[in-house]
Amino acid sequence: MRKKKWLCIIICITLAAIVCRGIVSAITQKQYAAMPCEFVMPESFSLPDSRLVAIGTATHGNGDPFAAALAVLREMYAAHRNVALILEENVGDAEAVGLQRAYSGELGENVGFYLIYENQEMADILKWLEENNQRLYGIDIQNIQAVADRLRNRLTELGFAAAKDMALADVGKADIAEHLPLLDEIDHFLKGRYDSGALSEREYCYLLHQVDCIRQNYEYRLAEDRHFDIRDKAMAQNAAWVMDYGQRFYGNNYAVLLASNGHVVKTPWAYDNAYVGGTFCPAGVTLSKELEKNYFVIITDAAESYFVAGIGNGQNHQKIFHIDRKDLLLSVNGSGYFTAQELSDMGHTNWDMTMVGATTTDIQTWNKKWYAVPVSVPDSFDAMLFSERMTTIHK
Repeated sequence: MRKKKWLCIIICITLAAIVCRGIVSAITQKQYAAMPCEFVMPESFSLPDSRLVAIGTATHGNGDPFAAALAVLREMYAAHRNVALILEENVGDAEAVGLQRAYSGELGENVGFYLIYENQEMADILKWLEENNQRLYGIDIQNIQAVADRLRNRLTELGFAAAKDMALADVGKADIAEHLPLLDEIDHFLKGRYDSGALSEREYCYLLHQVDCIRQNYEYRLAEDRHFDIRDKAMAQNAAWVMDYGQRFYGNNYAVLLASNGHVVKTPWAYDNAYVGGTFCPAGVTLSKELEKNYFVIITDAAESYFVAGIGNGQNHQKIFHIDRKDLLLSVNGSGYFTAQELSDMGHTNWDMTMVGATTTDIQTWNKKWYAVPVSVPDSFDAMLFSERMTTIHK
């Protein structure tokens, strides 16, 4: 009986804490929804001498990393007169956003795949890209519907007989193996159209890349496990393709990559909780090997963070969440831009890096094991933008 009594008390306390946190969250939503992002790049920042500078996001729903990415875009453009933005977004959806120069259309419909990107900070970036005639690229392959639709339309125009009725995205997992020869057939057809002069070299390379993205999606979907590794391998390949494509056809050697901290770091990392286990190999591992010193990683983190995320497993319903990591404030002693060497000199050779995706829950923001992973400071990243408090994106 006594055990049952204590169990009931614990359950009641837990439920009360959840309710109280919900009330605090509601108050937080009102307080922070109207608060502008006041991020300013610290004076200690100097533009790295690298072709690809990655800005890692502690969460997708903080305004500061977007503002940091825009600041770096501006500096790279001022230095080199050409720079692309590479975004953690599906390849075809990013193309649609780039053409629209917005994450929502005239009728308010969502253009991109990730709803979290429909915010004012991203709108500022897209406006800057348009004003300076710079390009946006996506590298994710979780959803290839937009890629498949555009490829089918172009193949129809080029006279590919099977294009009108072929399914590329809407393929059941069991039927993927039967569709792989179709992708080889498309490659062969495109080569013939290129040889005949119907396609420029630039468009030919671009269309081949679209076909490769569909292959990557098939590999991702067929995997029994290690989905993260396969996805990140594809994103690294696609980021490298962007760098080569921009250099060959637009004379552009430089880009900013905006993606989660967990995707851009240069070393594998591991979750340590009851539900997610194992070591994961992020895109940054491949990019650092391929680009070496031309890949520079800046992660973002904060002692206190207010951020927007989807609730649970869905993107459609979002709210403001809160993470309190005041222990980090004491260890770093204020906001600023810190190189990995400076952090190491302070005694921070390891860091519990914040990493929240497009969705989360209140319970997951309570326990650091759900939202942070330990990484080696000298090996995993080159610098950190640390804030005493990061605020939300703004709709």
